[in-house]
Amino acid sequence: MFLKNLKMLGAILFLSETLLANSLALDDVYKQALEKAESLRISESELRVSEVQTDKARSDFFPSLSLNSSYLRQNKILPSVNEYDQQVTKLNFSQSLYAGGKDSSMVNAAKANVKSLFYKLEESKNSFYIQVAQVFYAQLSAEREVENTKKSIELTKKRLEELDRRKKIGKSRNIELLAAQSQLSILEAHLLASLGELQVAKNNFYLLTGLDSKISLKEDASLPQENRDLKTLLSSLEQRPDLLALNSHLRSTEELVGAARSGFLPNLDVSANYYLSRTNSSSNAPDWDASLTLTIPLFSKGLTSAEVKEAQERRMQAELLLNQKRRNAETEIKSAYHNFMSFLEQVKALEKAVVATEQNYKQQERDYRFSLATNLDVIQALNTLDETKRSLDKTRYQALYAAAILKATVNELKK
Repeated sequence: MFLKNLKMLGAILFLSETLLANSLALDDVYKQALEKAESLRISESELRVSEVQTDKARSDFFPSLSLNSSYLRQNKILPSVNEYDQQVTKLNFSQSLYAGGKDSSMVNAAKANVKSLFYKLEESKNSFYIQVAQVFYAQLSAEREVENTKKSIELTKKRLEELDRRKKIGKSRNIELLAAQSQLSILEAHLLASLGELQVAKNNFYLLTGLDSKISLKEDASLPQENRDLKTLLSSLEQRPDLLALNSHLRSTEELVGAARSGFLPNLDVSANYYLSRTNSSSNAPDWDASLTLTIPLFSKGLTSAEVKEAQERRMQAELLLNQKRRNAETEIKSAYHNFMSFLEQVKALEKAVVATEQNYKQQERDYRFSLATNLDVIQALNTLDETKRSLDKTRYQALYAAAILKATVNELKK
C-alpha cells in the first residue's frame, strides 16, 4: 500500500513538473503571439515597401541605357533618302548631371521615412505587448477567481457538515444551518459566473494571440520591485520609438522642402545615341550623337512656390506633432510609474489585511465551538476573508499589468 501511494505521489509530481515546463510566461506568450499578429506583419511589409522606394529614389543618380527601334512610313517620298519608309535602331544613354539637389533630397527623405516606419513598428510592438499583458493577466485573474471560489465552497461545505453534526446533538439551531446553506448557494452561483468570465477571458486571449486558450499560463512568482526613481525613467524619454519615429518624419519633411525648392534651379542633362542600324538613310548619316540640355525655369504660374509652401507647412505640422507627442510621452511615463507604485502599496496593505482576516476567521471558529460567537459571526468572518483574498488577487494582477505597461512605456522590452 505504501509503495502504491509512493508511485502515485511520484506520478503526480511528474505531471506537475510537466505542466509547469509546458506553461508559458508573459514574455513567452508575447514572442509567440508576435509571429501570428497580422497587423505587425502588415507594418513589416510597409517597411519593406519604403526600402524599395529608397532604391527608386537612388536610381536618379545612375544613368539609363535603352535600346530604341523606330519605323517611319509616309505617304510621300522622304526627300533625304528618296524612299517612303525608314527604320532606325539605336542605343540611347542619358544622365542627369544636376537637378538642383532634388535627387539627393529625395533620397534623404526616403531614408528618413524608412527609419520612421522602423520606429513605428517598434512602437507597435510595445503597444502589442500591453495588449498581450492585458489578456494574459485577465485569464490568470479569472482562473484564480474560479480557484478561490471553489475553495470557499469547500470551506462552506465543511461548515455545513459541522453545523449538521452540532444540530443533531442540540448545539446548533436550524437557522444557523439555513444561513450556511444560503451562503453555499450564493457561492455556487458566483462560481458559475466566474466560469463564464473565465471562458470570455480565454476567448479574448485566443483572439489576440492566436494561441490555444487551453495552454497553461505561468504567472510571475513575485511582483517586480521598482527601485529606480521617476527621474531615471524620464531620462529615456527621447529613446522612445514613437518620438524617434516623429523625429525621422520631421527630417523627411525638411528634405522634401529642399526638393521642392529645387524647382527654382536649373537642370542639366546629358544624352547620347549610338545608331546600330539605319535603313534607307543617307550615306553621310552620323554613327552617334550627343547633347547637353540646360533647362532654366522662368515661369510656372507659381507652381514651384506653392509646392515649397506646402512642403514648409508639412514640416511645421511634423514639428508641432513631435512637440505634442513629447509632452504626451512624458505624461504617459509619469502615469504608468505612479499607477504601478500605487498598486504595489495596495498589494502590501491587502497582504496584511489577509493575514488579519484569516486570524479573525480562525478565532471566530474557535469561539463558536465554545459558544462565544454565533454562526453568523463565523460566516461574516469567512465572507470578509474571501473578499479580502479576492481583492488581493485582483490587485496583484493589476499590479503585474501595470508593471507591463511601465515596461513598454519606457521601451524596455527584450526584442
